Amino acid sequence: MYQKVNELIDPYLSKTGKNIVSLPTFFGRYQDIIHRSLCMAVKVNQSDQLQTILRYHLGEVDTRGNPIESSKGKALRPVICLLACQALGGVIDHALPVATALELIHNFSLIHDDIQDGDKERHGRPTVWWIWGRDKGLVSGNAMRILADTTLWEMINQGVGYSKSLLASQLLLESYIEMIDGQYLDMSFEDSLDIKLPDYILLISLKTGALIRCAMELGAFMASDDKTLQQAFRRSGELLGASFQIRDDYLGVWGDQSITGKSVGSDIFRKKKSFPVVYTFDEAKGKDKAVLDKIYSKQFLNDEDVETVLEIMEKVGAKEYSDKMAYSKCKEALNALPVTNISRQGWKEFKELGDFFVSRSY
Repeated sequence: MYQKVNELIDPYLSKTGKNIVSLPTFFGRYQDIIHRSLCMAVKVNQSDQLQTILRYHLGEVDTRGNPIESSKGKALRPVICLLACQALGGVIDHALPVATALELIHNFSLIHDDIQDGDKERHGRPTVWWIWGRDKGLVSGNAMRILADTTLWEMINQGVGYSKSLLASQLLLESYIEMIDGQYLDMSFEDSLDIKLPDYILLISLKTGALIRCAMELGAFMASDDKTLQQAFRRSGELLGASFQIRDDYLGVWGDQSITGKSVGSDIFRKKKSFPVVYTFDEAKGKDKAVLDKIYSKQFLNDEDVETVLEIMEKVGAKEYSDKMAYSKCKEALNALPVTNISRQGWKEFKELGDFFVSRSY
């Protein structure tokens, strides 16, 4: 039986969690090698323009292919994968191909999401489709996904056996099929006024949670053949995914505009069915519920609509509840980890990751 760690988690999160807004320092240990691996992947057998588009999306070059100061993302999923592997005593080189593939799959989803949502900007830069058009955006996203499949086979060159490489490929394939299913659900929920919290939890367990879960599971898989250990990391990843998305939804309503680049209530303007919104629909009664239904039945919302929704959210305590749930899911995720199998340094860094999840501002 794996050791439970409530007594280790509560003091750590409660004393330090709310003050941490930057990436844990251990991210720096992995980000450079992940970035080099990504660059190698997108430079293989691509036309010049397609390569430029992919490298642009990854924050490496400008629209003409000229190198720029990095505007790269967190590389959250591959970092988690490598952290899980190293914390269990695994070989980082063995896990790097799957970590790279995870990031390529994530970026494939971002390129397509921007097209589906009509988003013209990501991380302060014009999106791929907005510059090169929808058709080239779709092709670029598809290329990113195919490169992920190709990158996986680098495991063979790193000394990973064929059988284990095939199983790792299967795990990733299953997770990104779930991610696509989650995106479909998200789109189908857009016009519905009857979304309940269980529906929302299912959605995020697919759209966001699948790849984060896969990152944890693959990291453990590359380090150990112990299936019980792998399942523990899988469960922890599921819960981390929920925590991450609920915090994301929190920031989409109450985030600092100077940090997120989005105005307060930006997700309300878009009528996005995020955690605070779904919770508010569940909890609002009488006149407030009727007002919400009326507002969300409109094609476009104005500033007054957003202000009204924010007032109803305040009445039902949506902000506090969202914060509480992100924390609760993160605590469960850390509790699910088999602490006796994890290195002391690895456990310290998982706690730092948990703090970042519940307190991040971007």
